[in-house]
Amino acid sequence: MKDNLTVEGTNGAILMQIPLNQRATFRWVASPGSELVVPATANNGLIIQTPTASGTPSLTSTVFIEEQ
Repeated sequence: MKDNLTVEGTNGAILMQIPLNQRATFRWVASPGSELVVPATANNGLIIQTPTASGTPSLTSTVFIEEQ
């Protein structure tokens, strides 16, 4: 697991974009058959970005992964 990285990863395909107010709380649960699929290859994974024009955003997230 990699966390608290100091640089952004290289973006590939954008799987989902959810515009939110910075003070909003949000929860997303995938419907069966609509899960996000990521290939199981070396140094591959998900990036959770907080694009902002200025300031330092604070983000806490929890991601559950099911391997098949």
